[in-house]
Amino acid sequence: MINPLAAYRRWVYDYVNRLYLLSGYDFNRDFTVAVVMYAPMIIVTLIAAFVLAPISVVRSLLLLAVIVLLVDYLSVLIYANAKVYVRSSHFERYLSNTLMVMIPLIASGLTLEELISTLPILRETHT
Repeated sequence: MINPLAAYRRWVYDYVNRLYLLSGYDFNRDFTVAVVMYAPMIIVTLIAAFVLAPISVVRSLLLLAVIVLLVDYLSVLIYANAKVYVRSSHFERYLSNTLMVMIPLIASGLTLEELISTLPILRETHT
């Protein structure tokens, strides 16, 4: 039998690692894992405390903390997904141009080292 908390941790870690890989290692993975893993648990605890709190000032503070944590949680997820989207759109936009330059160069007999050193020079002249 699998522990639900361990399964949740594994799922979060795998999800953030996949985003980290797809983003080109472009955000802080440890911070994202911590926020995505623990913010929902803290939010649920604060909501339970909100329901049980009899004093309206305490309830207001708990509600404010829940809202802040929700905004933090969602902003971290949106940021990581935006990094993936930006990288994939950039890659897709320039892949065809890069291939159109590489294919004739490979056909002309350039070595891989010469091809890799030529691509940045050609990119600068076309932009």
